[in-house]
Parts: sequence; structure tokens; C-alpha cells
Amino acid sequence: MIRWSYLLPRLAIAVVVLLGIHFGVAPLARWTMVTSVQATTGADLEVASVWASLLRGRMQVADVELARNDRSDNNLIEFKSAEVDLDLRALAEKRYVINKARIRGLRF
Repeated sequence: MIRWSYLLPRLAIAVVVLLGIHFGVAPLARWTMVTSVQATTGADLEVASVWASLLRGRMQVADVELARNDRSDNNLIEFKSAEVDLDLRALAEKRYVINKARIRGLRF
């Protein structure tokens, strides 16, 4: 016999955690990208949108602009979209292996 009073709270917690991971990956990836690039380069990074999926190992970034702090009218780098496919097995071993990457509309 299944003890529902034991199973349901654990199942609800697992669902909440999985939904948090699913919907929280893209904002976390965006925040990490912006803070690390700004700390490294000292320039302002603007990212319009980020989509990420841990199940597929894919990430898409759209409308990215990297501009100097003193001259906001002149961008250092900008691109319309970027797509990256990661190797999930290597990511589980704390290695970053990119199988395929594509950048569209790159301008310096």
C-alpha cells in the first residue's frame, strides 16, 4: 500500500525544485553573463533575452551589446543572436565542451 501522506509532500517538493530549475536557468545565465563580462572588461553589457535548456544542453542569447562606459553611443561588440550547444556529459564532469556555436549579425 502506498503511503500518500509520505509520497505527496516529497513529490510536490520535487516538482517545485524542477520547475525552479527549468524557469530559473535563463535568468541565472543572463545574470552570470552580464556580471562576469562587466567585471572582466569594465564595459557595460546589455542582453535583451536569454533562453536556456538543461535537458537539451542549448542556450540562445539575443540582441547583445557591449559598450564602453565613457562612450555609450559606440558599441565595442554587438550581435543579433548566438546559439550554443553544450556537451551534457562533459558538463556533468565540470568541463565545458561546446559541440556547435553560431553567432548571427556580429559587428565590431
